[in-house]
Amino acid sequence: MNVVIVKGNLGRDPEMVQAGENQKCTFSLAIKQAKKDEPLWLDVAVWGRQAETCNGNLRKGSEVVVEGRLCIDKWVDKEGGRRQKAYVTARVVEFCGPRSMSNGGSPQSPHSSADDIPF
Repeated sequence: MNVVIVKGNLGRDPEMVQAGENQKCTFSLAIKQAKKDEPLWLDVAVWGRQAETCNGNLRKGSEVVVEGRLCIDKWVDKEGGRRQKAYVTARVVEFCGPRSMSNGGSPQSPHSSADDIPF
């Protein structure tokens, strides 16, 4: 079973890119660790309509709960070394904290759920 649920704050504004026929939104999430001063940083990828919703409503500092699956990117760096990085592909992103009025005057949805994630 590969299920991840994390709560944290965005470390930067979301970035939207076109990935083939689908929209992809990425952001970094700072997760508080018990008894540690430094947060754990985790990258998050959100796809499709949910990506558009996240990109339009989230900003640096926004608090979210992300439920998804853990993924690994692997590549070879310029020196020929093998590299890898873990990230979460979100299935559900729930917006926490104050609601924004950034979408034309109506409050944002309290959560965004994907039905077109490339799993």
